[in-house]
Amino acid sequence: MPSGGRLYYAVRGIENMIVSESAGVMQVAGLHGGGSPQMETITMMSRYDLEALKGIAKYLFGIEQEVQKYVRPTVTPRKMLERFRHLMSGT
Repeated sequence: MPSGGRLYYAVRGIENMIVSESAGVMQVAGLHGGGSPQMETITMMSRYDLEALKGIAKYLFGIEQEVQKYVRPTVTPRKMLERFRHLMSGT
């Protein structure tokens, strides 16, 4: 797909996330979800393999025609804390 087509689908996908009916719910939930949005982001970043999830986003936005099945590994809280410390240390 030409780069212009990928850009179009990416912008449309972002538009749908920002101005759809569910976007309003997500924006309010981010502010009133019982925790800080920063900690929510840190938790999400530590639990998911974002590189693998990019393929799903590209499929949903129409950039990719096929998507590989995503299997989330089971992670213990101790492993999550170790990964968080590793990410925060910058090593």
